[in-house]
Amino acid sequence: MAPKLYWILASPPARAVVFCAKQLGIELDLIEVDILKNEQYKPEFLKINPLHTVPVLDDDGFIITDSHAIMPYLVSKYRKGNSLYPEDIKKRAMVDQRLHFDSGTLFANHIRVCMPLLNKRTKAIPEDILTALTEAYCVLEGFLLDSKYVAGEDLTIADLSIWTTITNCSGYHPVEKNKYPKIAAWLKRMEATPCNDLNKAAGDYIRDLFQSLLSLSNSHQREMAPKLYWILASPPARAVVFCAKQLGIELDLIEVDILKKEQYKPEFLKLNPLHTIPLLDDDGFIVTDSHSIMSYLVSKYRKGSSFYPEDIKKRAIVDQRLYFDSGTLFANHIRVCTPIIFKGAKTIPQDLLTAQTEAYGALEQFLQGSKYVAGDDMTIADFSIWTTITNSSDYLPVEEIKYPNITSWLKRMEATPNNDLNEAAAEYIRNLFQSLLY
Repeated sequence: MAPKLYWILASPPARAVVFCAKQLGIELDLIEVDILKNEQYKPEFLKINPLHTVPVLDDDGFIITDSHAIMPYLVSKYRKGNSLYPEDIKKRAMVDQRLHFDSGTLFANHIRVCMPLLNKRTKAIPEDILTALTEAYCVLEGFLLDSKYVAGEDLTIADLSIWTTITNCSGYHPVEKNKYPKIAAWLKRMEATPCNDLNKAAGDYIRDLFQSLLSLSNSHQREMAPKLYWILASPPARAVVFCAKQLGIELDLIEVDILKKEQYKPEFLKLNPLHTIPLLDDDGFIVTDSHSIMSYLVSKYRKGSSFYPEDIKKRAIVDQRLYFDSGTLFANHIRVCTPIIFKGAKTIPQDLLTAQTEAYGALEQFLQGSKYVAGDDMTIADFSIWTTITNSSDYLPVEEIKYPNITSWLKRMEATPNNDLNEAAAEYIRNLFQSLLY
């Protein structure tokens, strides 16, 4: 009697088991569980799997869940010694490691994307999850650096797991061939297997499903999106945009041309008598100052996020760094910029350069022994200080020898999805300063 497999085509782990069985020549009795209709919560299903997940294997009354456990079982019982799950302990350990990488990292991040969207708890994919997936792609690229398959030179069950997960992830986070040439070459090899037609059908379904969910949610978000009055050249304004992107919040961006003094128009002064940007209008609730705006966005839309931690000690450090930016680093930058941009000054006073150099020294100390400005997690303080440093670097570059900690931190920040926009701003500021000073 054929083993029964409770599954659904859209599920990467379920497909992986089906592909494993096909590779082994094992016939399965496939029983579809429609998770979109919550069939996994029916009493008869919960009886065999209290975790209410697919796939589930019923092999003549022996029940086993989790694809990463099911596939080794199938090989061990039905095709012992098969290279899909080698008996050599070193090779097997490598396969097991890749299976756990899929289970705990790659597929775990995919689920973090899928479930909130499918359950309509969110309307966008948070940037931090996309960043985590990007990091996972980089790890996978490393696994494939010197081997044809993810655990060596032979196809294993680890390839089946990771291939199906990557197929689904590609529906919203494609594998860029230029960025991941090893993954791209491996995908070509996987597409040559007899399982490719079924996997491609699942990939097409997932891509269409995500496009429909994200387009609907994005259109809804555009209707309800908070308004942000901003300009690209402004470090605080960019910081808010980057914060929103990391949190998966869509903003309705309204440009204020400060060179044309639009910030002094009566309608803008009514919103902000300080005539500064950025300014957030969240359904009539007005917040000014980027440092306050970002803490508000996290507190309202992603409470508990590590970007503005709830732990009082961690938050106090983040707050201190925010005030360091507003009262020292950005304050020095404004004292440099305002005379040049609005008053025709042609030089930067040495006392201002000295003050900013001292601020760089303080930042270098903040980063001693930590990855980010307020600890080992990226926070809203990083967005503030990064954007300010980007602008001030055009007249006071960060010297790698003098500031090794800042240099390393800048490289980490440049690895975020916000870097393209930040670089565009840096180029604009650089050209503006060159035209005004020389």
